[in-house]
Amino acid sequence: MLEVRSRLVLSVSVLVGIEIGLGGLGVWGASAQPASAPTSQPADAYAVAGAARRAAGIETWMFIRPTWIGWRPSHFTSPYARQVLDGYLLIMVDGDQDAGLTAGAKAASYILKSGMRLVPGMRLGPKREYEEWTDPVTWTKDLEFYRRIERQFGLTESAPFVVDMEAYWDKQPRYPRTDDVYAMTLAMGEWLDVAKRTEMWILPGGVHYWNSWILASVRVRHGPVHILDEATYSRFKGDDERLMEVITERKKFMESLGMDYAPGFYLRHAVDPTLYRLLKDCGIRRCWFFCAADADEWEWFGTGRWRHARQARATLQPPSR
Repeated sequence: MLEVRSRLVLSVSVLVGIEIGLGGLGVWGASAQPASAPTSQPADAYAVAGAARRAAGIETWMFIRPTWIGWRPSHFTSPYARQVLDGYLLIMVDGDQDAGLTAGAKAASYILKSGMRLVPGMRLGPKREYEEWTDPVTWTKDLEFYRRIERQFGLTESAPFVVDMEAYWDKQPRYPRTDDVYAMTLAMGEWLDVAKRTEMWILPGGVHYWNSWILASVRVRHGPVHILDEATYSRFKGDDERLMEVITERKKFMESLGMDYAPGFYLRHAVDPTLYRLLKDCGIRRCWFFCAADADEWEWFGTGRWRHARQARATLQPPSR
């Protein structure tokens, strides 16, 4: 595999001069090497799940905000975490751009030094009111933040970039009305050019997310686009037959359009070895994870104290005699 060497220059001193590889799908970081299995637990859930995903050939990612890694860097880049994750989709927010970029730089340092990979990215689109969908100011402000990320991370032509395009308000309508899609397309302006030259990783990826669909449709004519699906988060409460049906159907549809399809799951499923075997049976090569609104879901992930790992481990223990 051709390795393209690039220098990542970030605005914190600890990262100046770090060299990383642009490998695999073109994501930042060398092709991830699985961590050695922790030996403190002979039936450790992370190790068992890690072995299952490697046997199935599944590439795994986690959606994460930089501050989460800043709070628990030793957890999120631990040998346990590296058993079940190849890297992170690093989503920065623009509420305070300086703080967001600084946190992103620190998180990138932790990730890369651990040997994991990352795709930098940002939240993109309306955040307050419905009218923002068709307001060019909305998209221009986001474009300015993108350019700062582009400079800070040294992104080059066709570099990977992930966008979280779900609206962040509770009012209805949640998504743009069909009648407003054309006006929104015009308002997105230069984002259409960004899509042409950038390897886009897009979430949510359903066709009812019109803004996502516009970028994906533009991008697919120029290069790879990865659609990150949220509909599979819960695994349909254990209905694997239904899960396989949905994944197979959506994968077929996305691939017919020339797009890569990656189903997403709550993070607790990362330590379930049956998930990786199921994904292999569906012909899936990569998936991604997201933390549920549960402190334990993210606070102790990557450690032996993580509740989901303890529960999974219990099912791996031989029955007592």
